Amino acid sequence: MNAVVARPYVRRRRERRAVWLLEALALWAAAAWLAGAVDGRFASGPGGDLVAGTWLRVGTVMACWIGLLAHGRVLRGSYRAVWSLLPVDAAAVVRETLADGGRQVLVLAVAASVVVLPTAWRLGVAAWGVGALGMLGLAVASWLASARALLFAVSAAEDPRWHGVLDALRGANPRPQAAILWSLGPVVLGIGVAMVGVSEAVVAVASGAGLSARVGVSVVLPWALAGLMGWGMDGVARASWRQATPVLEEIRARYAAVENAETALRVPLDGQAPRLPAGVRPWFLSEVRYGWRARRGAVNAAWAVAVVAVAMGWTDDPSGPWRAGWVAACIALLPGRVPVLGAVETGPYLRRWLADRPARRVVARALAVIGWSTAPLAVVAVAVAVRAGSGAWVTLGLAIGGVVLTAGVSAGAAQRQALTGYTAAAVVGAAVALGLAIGGTA
Repeated sequence: MNAVVARPYVRRRRERRAVWLLEALALWAAAAWLAGAVDGRFASGPGGDLVAGTWLRVGTVMACWIGLLAHGRVLRGSYRAVWSLLPVDAAAVVRETLADGGRQVLVLAVAASVVVLPTAWRLGVAAWGVGALGMLGLAVASWLASARALLFAVSAAEDPRWHGVLDALRGANPRPQAAILWSLGPVVLGIGVAMVGVSEAVVAVASGAGLSARVGVSVVLPWALAGLMGWGMDGVARASWRQATPVLEEIRARYAAVENAETALRVPLDGQAPRLPAGVRPWFLSEVRYGWRARRGAVNAAWAVAVVAVAMGWTDDPSGPWRAGWVAACIALLPGRVPVLGAVETGPYLRRWLADRPARRVVARALAVIGWSTAPLAVVAVAVAVRAGSGAWVTLGLAIGGVVLTAGVSAGAAQRQALTGYTAAAVVGAAVALGLAIGGTA
């Protein structure tokens, strides 16, 4: 009996593993393909070199990502509520946190190097290897520097010597929140400056300069910076890690004081529900609330695609609106996974108990996906209109077609709990759209 009950969940877990593998391969292929196609057309960098610009941008994005990871792991880890009450050594806790998150940082560094792998086809493996080694050092430096900056921000928030600076920067934020928000800015700036040296070293090796002293310094400097950031980390941790708990609780209390029960439960698109038919309304609310509370990353991923679409269309090239339109047609692909994941997690027993209405649920799911994609789509259309004028109608038409098609496929896949099927269809659709976008620039 237990095996019979557990079988759907075992199958679901295996299906998710297959989906993760498929997504990882798809993301690598899309990123490498896109980088290989656009590095010589859109990127500009130190000394006007296009390849150096590609490396610089990828490294800077990696540093920003690692900074956010440090914020979630070192400062707001889920273990804090328990460990901060126990007589543990704060330095040991921070060391364990850095070691545990360091594995993810290494994965990000490798992923960033893979994204710029197409430049190896133009510059040679030696140049790519020099850049990858420097980028790995910058990833470690960014991880340690971000942790150190966040812990220092906790102390600065309580230090009267910093109150004047924080009051000038905080705007409507509480002073501790301002200290945490601004702490990562200098880190990203410093990593970006170091990344300029790495990107120039890549170009120098590719041009036949060999492993000169300048190249050596550019590659060794990130590792020296990582060692400097790690030196004395135990003292910083003992001074600030435990103190961060009351500081974070104060921030949370300040926001709770101005928030009532209604606003705490409200999510985006809630206000659109009264305009829908009564039979669709509760299912629509269920979808948008599940998406925002449990799958917010997938919902907000539409904005990342919108940024790429704007970058592809922000050009004087007449093919710019077409290129932006094909990328914008992919805006709903990741939000479209949310209804499918919700259906998979609900399971057949709970769906029967909830008296699921298939037709109404399909409409509600499609409307939720369209709703999540509308604002990013509008931003792309406005940006292209500013740059290309009437060409924005092409972008808008392609984007709307892609969003509506994705919403329909998502709703249908959710009804059948076809997570792997939807993911495969999304990967194929993204490949076709990117192929058309990149082909339009040739």
